[in-house]
Amino acid sequence: MTDTAQNCLVLECNLDDTVPELIGSLTERLLEKGALDVFTTAVQMKKQRPGTLLTVLSNEKDREQILDLIFKESTTFGVREYLTRRTVLERRHITIETEYGSIHVKVGTWQGEDVTRAPEHADCLAAANKHAVPVRVVYEAAIRATDT
Repeated sequence: MTDTAQNCLVLECNLDDTVPELIGSLTERLLEKGALDVFTTAVQMKKQRPGTLLTVLSNEKDREQILDLIFKESTTFGVREYLTRRTVLERRHITIETEYGSIHVKVGTWQGEDVTRAPEHADCLAAANKHAVPVRVVYEAAIRATDT
């Protein structure tokens, strides 16, 4: 059995005066620069102002470049940091054939057993457009094809 736990860093800040488009572009840039995950959460801030909690999960070695992006591309005056540990599934990628064409699927394995599958959205979208069907139809076809 492989130990799939790893140490990582959580960086987070509250944003209450950054326009949403800038938060969206910051999210993309953070992922491009190596963030393991980036997500936002709607929050209620002091004086009843609506705001956004920006949370970034990264490797410790990427701390400086992640902080640089957050400070330069948002309006925050401070970033909270803490170490955490995450456990991830072992992953592999397969290509399956469906009635809509080839779809790449990510397979997650836990303790030697395949426990989850995730068809690549871009493949499902392209196949759905090509065959004029809903993306969900292609997605479900890909899931069914992995069961065989």
